[in-house]
Amino acid sequence: MQYSEMTAKMADGDGFIAALDQSGGSTPKALKGYGIEEGAWSNEEEMFGLIHEMRARIISSPAFTGEKVIGAILFERTMDGQVEGVPTPQALLAKGVVPFIALQCLTLVIVMVFPVLVTWLPSVMLNFK
Repeated sequence: MQYSEMTAKMADGDGFIAALDQSGGSTPKALKGYGIEEGAWSNEEEMFGLIHEMRARIISSPAFTGEKVIGAILFERTMDGQVEGVPTPQALLAKGVVPFIALQCLTLVIVMVFPVLVTWLPSVMLNFK
């Protein structure tokens, strides 16, 4: 998916934006919702590994496509992860979903004022043309 396609999808696409951006504070609660009790991991790295496995299952689902999901908010660590051997952002793009990184509230306001930033940052980070 080219930059112009990502921009158009975010501006005009039908569907929703998937929040796949759990950080350390929300991860234990998210895992509990999937039946994984706190204490099933011994350190933060294992906890993030479990949450990434959950994200990978969601992204790999046949129902998770660009026909229903126009974009996915990713936590910084998720950008470095893989889904079925493919970097997470590329796995999303292959399914027609625009990946972008989670932003704090103040930055979110800036993005709302300058929406082109939503696709510009991933294009720069992933060398899209």
